[in-house]
Amino acid sequence: MYRIAQARQLDELRGKVEREIAAIHYQESVASVAFNKAMIINRLTILGGGKLISVLSNNPKLFSNAKRIAFDSVKHTASFGTVIVAIGESGIPNDVQVIALSAQARKLQTTDHEIKMRLEKNGYVTMAESHFYNYVNTLKDRVLTGEAILPVIAARYLLKPIQA
Repeated sequence: MYRIAQARQLDELRGKVEREIAAIHYQESVASVAFNKAMIINRLTILGGGKLISVLSNNPKLFSNAKRIAFDSVKHTASFGTVIVAIGESGIPNDVQVIALSAQARKLQTTDHEIKMRLEKNGYVTMAESHFYNYVNTLKDRVLTGEAILPVIAARYLLKPIQA
């Protein structure tokens, strides 16, 4: 009976994580669309201003400079939609968080990788959503067969090799 209750806890955790990830993906889609619209408006404004100034000053070189600036801004893009699951020191199911990696990176003006490295440096085990789902499914099977019990604090060692 105890095993079934723990398996149910894992199912609830998986459902909670799935809902959080779906909400974050929706928010990231909205943010991406808004960002892309702003980038298009920015480029058009630069091109329009450059054309106007080049016509008024009779200097076509100014429009060439505006085109270069507008299209160089394409290089300045932001990351959207990267989501990870982080497991803290209290393990599964007590310390599982869904992290909107891209949103945090944009907020802190850094990269997704940097945010992930900070989490890992602070003791979190991070994994992609699909890896988490597979892990929880395997863990549920192990709980039902009596090979594991919750909370799984040892997850931090099962998911990554121990570094010497």
